Amino acid sequence: MGEPEQVIAEPDEQELEGIHPPTLEQQNPALITYLVTRVLSFLTAYGWYAVGFLLVGFIAWTRLEPKIKRWLKKREDDQEAAEYHKNPDILLARHQALDVARQRMQEKYNKAAYESLEKKKVREEKMREDKIAEWERMQSGKGHKLKDKSSASVSDANSTSSNSAKDKPATKPRMRPGTVWSQQHQSRAHLQ
Repeated sequence: MGEPEQVIAEPDEQELEGIHPPTLEQQNPALITYLVTRVLSFLTAYGWYAVGFLLVGFIAWTRLEPKIKRWLKKREDDQEAAEYHKNPDILLARHQALDVARQRMQEKYNKAAYESLEKKKVREEKMREDKIAEWERMQSGKGHKLKDKSSASVSDANSTSSNSAKDKPATKPRMRPGTVWSQQHQSRAHLQ
């Protein structure tokens, strides 16, 4: 079946020279190369000095930082005092704003305390009414009312069964199945 042959023509070297350089190499920018070599040469020559300088600087900063913060705080307080001395209305307005904020917070707290007290009174009244109702049921001979419905069904099941040893509910063995004690316990249960 006559398939035509594919012919791949290779371009001449003269045509390629104008398009691409003869070898492709990644060239690093001169500035970056210069900076990296300078930093590396500095670290190789003075590396331990730099580490020591950083360590001394860190220790000095940890010791001086609290003193600097105190000094800045004192300076700020002095500036505020000078400003209040020049214009006492600012100080008065600030104190009034603080008093209003305190009063609002106190009212909020009082409201929350009052609501909590009311809820507590309602709960206590309900508990008192429940106790009175329970006492009246006991006096009329109706018996004790259980609070939990699931425990009520369990107590009904227990009251219908007899108290003989044969009707005891089966309990889970404490040890894992397959142990000697568990096997002996199970065989004794079958005998009874």
